[in-house]
Amino acid sequence: RLPRATAGRLLELTVAATRLLAADPQRPLTALDARADSGPAGDVDAHTCLHTLVGAAARARPDAIAVSQHGAQLSYRALDAWSDRLAAALRDRGVGPETLVGLCLEPSPRFVVAALGIVKAGGAYLPMDPADPVLRRTGLCADAGVRLVVTRHGLFGPGVEQLFVDEPGGWPPPAPAPRVHPAGLAYTIYTSGSTGQPKGVQVSHASLAGLIAGLRRAVPAAAGATVWSLTHSPAFDVSVFEMWAALTAGGRLVVPAAGLARTPDELWSYLVRERVAVLSQTPSAFGELTPVALRAGAPGSLAAVLLAGEACEVARFRRWFDVPGRPALVNLYGITETTVHAMVRELHPRDAQAAVSPIGRAIPGQLVVVRDGDGVPVPDGGRGELYVGGVGLARGYRNRPGLTAERFVPVPGGWPGARWYRSSDAARVLPGGTDVTYLGRLDDQLKLRGYRIEPGEIEGVLLTHPGVRAAAVVPHAAGQRGYLTGYVVLDRPDGERDEDTLRQYLAERLPRYLVPARLVVLDALPLTRNGKVDRAALAARVEPVPSRAAEDRPRTATERTLAAILAGLLGVDESAVGLRDNVFDLGGDSLTVTQFHARIVETFRVDPPVRRIYQALDITSLAATVDELRAQWQREAVRSALAEVGAAPGEQP
Repeated sequence: RLPRATAGRLLELTVAATRLLAADPQRPLTALDARADSGPAGDVDAHTCLHTLVGAAARARPDAIAVSQHGAQLSYRALDAWSDRLAAALRDRGVGPETLVGLCLEPSPRFVVAALGIVKAGGAYLPMDPADPVLRRTGLCADAGVRLVVTRHGLFGPGVEQLFVDEPGGWPPPAPAPRVHPAGLAYTIYTSGSTGQPKGVQVSHASLAGLIAGLRRAVPAAAGATVWSLTHSPAFDVSVFEMWAALTAGGRLVVPAAGLARTPDELWSYLVRERVAVLSQTPSAFGELTPVALRAGAPGSLAAVLLAGEACEVARFRRWFDVPGRPALVNLYGITETTVHAMVRELHPRDAQAAVSPIGRAIPGQLVVVRDGDGVPVPDGGRGELYVGGVGLARGYRNRPGLTAERFVPVPGGWPGARWYRSSDAARVLPGGTDVTYLGRLDDQLKLRGYRIEPGEIEGVLLTHPGVRAAAVVPHAAGQRGYLTGYVVLDRPDGERDEDTLRQYLAERLPRYLVPARLVVLDALPLTRNGKVDRAALAARVEPVPSRAAEDRPRTATERTLAAILAGLLGVDESAVGLRDNVFDLGGDSLTVTQFHARIVETFRVDPPVRRIYQALDITSLAATVDELRAQWQREAVRSALAEVGAAPGEQP
């Protein structure tokens, strides 16, 4: 009598083996490998809670550093004690099994304490990015039914009950924790929704514990790693894996300061200094780090670079394979609904010659199959839709039973209750059946800079504006950079046509990555013969950035130089860059900021902190910062020259 999960995996492997034998009856049994179709039946321990694993690490190495951030360190003993007290405070406020608690803090040791304290209390956490608009954060709390948020002062208004993690003085002493089942809810993370409403994905302790155990088997270079980095937003599910993989292994989690993760040179130096062993990055972000690695060499501590979050064009990392002593470069395919990562493929120099994104095979414990439109597994070389199941499968969407039933479907011929997640991702099974390549999306969903984006969510917010009658959002490309363009039809021909007004409306309700770089007013949206919005026609349009009026163009030499640099990076005419524009207004992103920063240093011989570029509202304020730094440099140069010739203060050289 086998456990249901084991019997289910055995059944899946048997079905896959039968298909392979039917396709090639002469295949030797020793060459039979059904795992590319169904995934290996991993011997992972998916029956453990996250806080139990961290507690074991704390008992084994109480004085080891659990979390560090630029001099601030927290040992496992302190992490365990502090999170115990927070858990007691949460239980006093009614938190128990299946209670969802909001968590809104910047990545830091306190964030780790808060997440661990919430699950110790028996609850689950909903991570939110403090950089997102307050309307977005309060909207997520309302949709998820969250009544309590662990946060710091100033991030929420009085309408939400708050527990401030920076005020531990009133917390009660530790108390016995409630019993939590591994199938209990661990966290809920929101992704973009096609209906205009973001959707919360619910993940259990067992799913995340199973992923961590499976990846340790699949990536040997990372299995024994002792130092991990946390470089992503708390609201991005890769950060979930980064944090818990480090803590459950008893390793040290290194948290760069805000903004540092977006600065290639500083981030690389920090990784070297902190002796990081495992680094997770989106391919876009790591593309900016690769030139730094070529100049500086790979740190001896770095064992593996995990690429995740978006399609990986291996050709852009061709030179990485020439880095002396380079660590393993691993491509991970993942979906929030299947607990962060589902497939793994270590990349090799030969992969740089292909024009596809190799995603390999299922991580131990996961199940993967490529099916055609009728739900039948495709033969080797066939193309179809990726279905993912196994230990990492999420419960479904919070408070969205209809959508859950649509996306989490029963296994054809499988055991009772077994489900697959339909990814809407196109893939091809390579000859031999042991490897899979990613081919793109089957629907309108996009991946930009690692974020899942449903245009329908942005369109839904645009349509709440009283002056907008119709809206469509489509992607455009500028070189290797993608950006969004929003097309709107106004309710009245003489209505508000100010792009800045609509952009501000979106910025108050959506994260920055969801705000289109350009908004274009049309008299009507183009339609197909079936009466649907013709998105292909919109995507084919070329929308030049309008030239600025003479009074809005850069005036000083510094302003003109900055505008020219930015225009060159974004591929627009200099006349399109106005005094009130910043990097993001014209379609740039965080990678553009790092390139902009490098060009400023090269051109002006000053090094403004990258955060000043993020904070600069327009070209005028950024020019003022550059001029201030140049004047400071000149004053220091004069003082140095006076000192060299022995002149007294106040004397002319």
